Amino acid sequence: MPSQHKHKLVGIRGAPEELVEKVRKKAPDGNLSKVTIELWHQYVSEDDAKPPKKDS
Repeated sequence: MPSQHKHKLVGIRGAPEELVEKVRKKAPDGNLSKVTIELWHQYVSEDDAKPPKKDS
């Protein structure tokens, strides 16, 4: 199906909506998934991992 995601969706339980909106405003293009993936890479200390960039 064309509307199905290619990857299993993973959410963050317990994130307050206020925090989600603050992150969405700073995230490049409002893409929360990209920020989350970059943070996870950094968290597991991958050699090439860099902190996610945020829009000003």
